[in-house]
Amino acid sequence: MTIFHFIYVITAIFSVYIQTKSYAYSDRPEKAEEYAGLLKIRRVMSPLIAGMAAVFVALGAFVFGSPPRFLGILFTVVWAFASWGDIFIEGSYSIEDEAIKGRYYLIGMALFILFTLGLGVGLSIYAVGQSGATYLHLGISLVISILLGVAAYRTLEVTAETRAIMLVYVVSVVTLLCGGILSAVSGNLPLAYIGIGYFFSDWFVGLRDFGKNVPKFLQSHVLVVILMLYYTIMLTSIDLMFR
Repeated sequence: MTIFHFIYVITAIFSVYIQTKSYAYSDRPEKAEEYAGLLKIRRVMSPLIAGMAAVFVALGAFVFGSPPRFLGILFTVVWAFASWGDIFIEGSYSIEDEAIKGRYYLIGMALFILFTLGLGVGLSIYAVGQSGATYLHLGISLVISILLGVAAYRTLEVTAETRAIMLVYVVSVVTLLCGGILSAVSGNLPLAYIGIGYFFSDWFVGLRDFGKNVPKFLQSHVLVVILMLYYTIMLTSIDLMFR
């Protein structure tokens, strides 16, 4: 473990603590003052974690480690996009003007969709080009991903207002899942975890916010599950850069 691993893990643990505690206080009026203070910290943590991952990946890829250059560029760019997406989305919650608030939120969502599409396409390109996967494997992975994506979509409450953005986001996470499955087929398990794990992380976010019949386990533990997946995925990408 390098000093970068240590700093990231400590920051991620602190973030999980802040986010779960603020979530627990969100519906308790007697904790309104503590909640307001935690909320300010929470809105900084997600952009900070993703930005930290981008910086540490870049340091590992181009200064201290010797990973494949393609992966170094890929993870640096996608985590930077994720950080900026979080900045716009978290920033939108503190804006009172509804028009500007909606604009910030849409910019954040667009950055997240670009990040998800970029990561999925990048994982697929690397699996086919460097890890020995064939185009037959790509086709099978894509079919499986589409079927799982449709299944995930059907678990969500989708309205006329949210259908368009939901469909675009489903396409992006299906692309990411395809990259993860293709990485698994080619024997690259860390990259497989990044692709498949992030698909389930996004699905759980959808279930939390728009789910039809959310399992009891997810109702009480969904935030911790989402954060653990999200942060360990980034940690895996950092670790790959220092091997």
